[in-house]
This record gives sequence, structure tokens and C-alpha cells, in this order.
Amino acid sequence: MTERARAQQQQELLIAELNHRVRNILNLIRGLINQSKNDARNIESFVEIVGGRVRSLASAHDNITKGNWSHAPFSELIETEAHAYLSDQRDRLALIGPEAMIAPEAYTVLALVIHEMITNSAKYGSLSDSSGMLEVTVTRQDNGDLCLDWRERGGPPVKPPQRRGFGSTIIDRSIPHELKGEAEINYRLSGVEARFCIPSQYVEWRAAEGNEIEPTATKKETGLADVPNTVLLVEDSMIIALDAEDCLKELGVENVRVESSVAAALDALARTEPELAILDYNLGKENSEPVALKLKELGVPFWLATGYGEMQDRLEELGAAGLLTKPYGRDELLQVIGSKTQA
Repeated sequence: MTERARAQQQQELLIAELNHRVRNILNLIRGLINQSKNDARNIESFVEIVGGRVRSLASAHDNITKGNWSHAPFSELIETEAHAYLSDQRDRLALIGPEAMIAPEAYTVLALVIHEMITNSAKYGSLSDSSGMLEVTVTRQDNGDLCLDWRERGGPPVKPPQRRGFGSTIIDRSIPHELKGEAEINYRLSGVEARFCIPSQYVEWRAAEGNEIEPTATKKETGLADVPNTVLLVEDSMIIALDAEDCLKELGVENVRVESSVAAALDALARTEPELAILDYNLGKENSEPVALKLKELGVPFWLATGYGEMQDRLEELGAAGLLTKPYGRDELLQVIGSKTQA
């Protein structure tokens, strides 16, 4: 009987974890769809843009799950993204350096960044004609960090983008926001150059066989009388955070402070006290309970956002006003703000 109970408990934990991951992915996809609308000229280009980003995520998950949700090789990520454009011209892309194995939580982030870089190169950069070259150099830093140097040459003259779309935001902000790494891109006339650095905690290094790999609403519209002026949003997924931030601003919130870690959120609270907070409970390798305790101490109302349904039992203990179940969007945030204005 004890073995049966233990097996049942383990099964319930696995189901809860699966439920959390699925809900988080659904919320991520919802954010991708919503954020991509401004990048599209028409419905056809919208479908193409969203489809490409979703395919990139799906391919990344395939690479991760092949190893039972463990580290996956960066070279496979490049192969997957480059294949659509270079299936019969592999000599135009070179991946140089040791093989880096990327942790699952970083792999999907990096996949979206590489997808945007490859897509831009194929549309406007060195891969958009028949002669350009793309070189990606992998370097292991002294502290174990991974740095990727992206260099395009031989394509048409490069012009910096006249406006910033969601793709540019993914490139510039994903790695710093979600992984606390670095991202820098330069639109040089001779070709795009970029550098991305991933902290060592997300990287395992494998000895390379060779030096080069050739890869294949407004306040009036909502009807709310008293919308909070300042909201603290703690969310470690940049895309979900961007979507939630946009929804809150559409609802009339003027200042949305977005943080991705406990330390950053506590620092924000030490400087400015918000009128309302929304906390993603699971922040990678930590949870937001310290932030919840601080908010409770300050008397600031807050909601927990999570894919774990059993968190409902802990709302009173943590002092939360309610639970946002992922995936959530504008309608759910409207209810959150509405409950705040009626309190």
C-alpha cells in the first residue's frame, strides 16, 4: 500500500509539472501571437512571421526532448534554423569553435534569437543574395560563459532598421532579461555583427572533433474608475512579460515595472512602492515567495501567476489577493485591476 501511495504521489507531481510547462508554453505562444501583430503588413505575412517563430520553438523543444529534457547542442540549433535557407549551399555558413551544450531553460530563448537573426539575414543581409557569407564563432570564456560572435559579409549594404519591431526586441532583450546574459548588435555597412553571451550556469562544454562545423485599451474603454498608476510585474519570460505589460498599459496603467528575479523585484520595492503587483510564482531556479512576503509586509495587494493549480491552497498563507492561471491575457488582467479598484 505504501508503494502504491508513493507511485500515486509521484504521478501527481509529474502531472502537475507537465501542466505547468504546457500552460507556460501556451502563454508564451499567446504572447508571440499578440506581439507579432505589429510586425506584419497583412494577414499572410502575419501567418508567416508567427509560423516561423512557433516552428523555431517546436524545433528547439524537439532537440531538448531527444535527450530527455537535458542539455542540447548549439550546433543542432544552427542546423535547424539555417536549413530552410541554405539546404543546398552549406558552404555559405560556418560555425567555428567548440561544441556548447545548452540547458533547456536557455535553449528555447536562444532558439528565438537565432531564428530572428537568420530570418533577418535571409531577408536583408548576407544570406539574401547568392554570394554572402555568415560566420558564427563560439568562444568559451575563462569563467565558462558562452559567447557567440555573429559576422555577416559579402551581402548587400546594410542599413539599420528604421523602426523597432518585435523581432528586434527578441534579439536585444531576450538573453539579458531571461538569462542575465549579454546581447549587442551592430548594423555595419559591410554586414551585421552581433555578440551574444550566455552565463556558464546554462552551458556544458563538449570537446570538439574539429575547429569548424558546417551545419545544415484605455481607462475610458475599460470602464474602470480607479486604475492603479504603478504595477510591479515579476515574470522571467520576456515574451510573457512584454505581452502582460502591453495589456496592462492598454487597460490604463501608466507605469509597469517589469523584473525577472527576486533580487531585482526586492530592489524595485525598496525604491518605489507600487499600487499593485503580479508575481510569476516560478522564476526558474527560485520562486517569488520572498517578494510576496515583502508585499504583504508593505500592504501592497498582489496576485500570483502560475501554471500550478494547487497554488490556490496557498493564497491565504502568502497573502495573495488571487490567482492568475496561465495562460492569461487582457480579460484576466482586467479582472485583476477591477478587483483592485473595488477593494
